[in-house]
Amino acid sequence: MFLKLSIITICFNEVDSVAKTLASVAGQTFKNFEWIVIDGGSTDGTLEILNTYRSHFTVFISEKDAGIYNAMNKGIARAQGEYLFFLNGGDYLADDGTLSRIFSTPLDADFVYGDITVIGGERPELLVMPSKITAEFLYRKTIPHQSTLTKKDLFERAGTYDERFKIVADYEFILRGLLHFNATFQYVPLAFACYSGNGVSSDAVRRKAEKTVVHKRYYSLLQRIVLKHKIRTKLLKLRRAINWPEQKDRAT
Repeated sequence: MFLKLSIITICFNEVDSVAKTLASVAGQTFKNFEWIVIDGGSTDGTLEILNTYRSHFTVFISEKDAGIYNAMNKGIARAQGEYLFFLNGGDYLADDGTLSRIFSTPLDADFVYGDITVIGGERPELLVMPSKITAEFLYRKTIPHQSTLTKKDLFERAGTYDERFKIVADYEFILRGLLHFNATFQYVPLAFACYSGNGVSSDAVRRKAEKTVVHKRYYSLLQRIVLKHKIRTKLLKLRRAINWPEQKDRAT
């Protein structure tokens, strides 16, 4: 049978949250997938929880790694599905029918993406993605890997995640795919998954520093100036619309 999907789960010392991730995958009504689990050598009881689901795993590795994207690249190297989906420890699919609904739609794009629910705040927040992805949108925002399926073929053409980045390597890969490899995007308007906004990617200072490096790699100086001006103009209009006090923009 043609394998449609490889689910790749990365975890390290996730004893308090990994069970929900595992249950959400094991309970899917859609079954045409393999499941690759890469553990970073957990020591907090995570391995005991993983062992209760071992019969569901196609590939299981537990060893020290060089970070999240190093582990994700290990998963990519072993994946056999047409699409790859990263659902890491602490993240979980929206419900048991999520994958069935996604694959009920004919899929062909390099990136297939949907909406995502952010948890960890006062209440869950649904982030609705745009129906079209452009270089201008990606300068400001991104599509989360927890709500994105990526064609294995694109990784074969464009390469894997750049492990020099510790937080934004998935963001860099999306830009690389769009701007250097003409990657295509397809929006499926439903919530794919839930994820916590309190993980490693919540380090705002490091994220900003890494995004600056990525921006310089993929956008010319003129493009960066123009896009920053558009962002500032939109913010100013928003402030005026809701009567926020105007603030001087900090130099960047």
